[in-house]
Amino acid sequence: MSQNRPSPPPLQNVSWPLVLALGAVGLLLPIVHVTSLADAWGSAVTSILAIAVVTVVWVGVVVTRRVAEPLLTTMLAGLTFGVLATVLSGIDLPLAVAHQGVGALVVVATSRAAHSIGRRRSPGSLAA
Repeated sequence: MSQNRPSPPPLQNVSWPLVLALGAVGLLLPIVHVTSLADAWGSAVTSILAIAVVTVVWVGVVVTRRVAEPLLTTMLAGLTFGVLATVLSGIDLPLAVAHQGVGALVVVATSRAAHSIGRRRSPGSLAA
């Protein structure tokens, strides 16, 4: 007789050290701008390269480690990066928290809307 156990909540499947490490990798962009690399290569090129490197590292790590919750892990890594960058930047903290909160609400609203649209379609339907 097999027991059907419910799956654990997604947050229990998240590797928190990995989230912190990926969030720290995101600090590459501010670090590059603080150093002379941004001046040597140009600000736009430097930003694009740094963002590309961070993206490749995040996706590469999540794929190669076969993370149980890849979307949640990268989302939390982005949130971690945002908090670290905000704290390290020294800007007005309440303003930064409000900015992060609005961004989080936009992500939640968008994903919720996409989920509800997907649920309305029948499983075999390809029509929009």
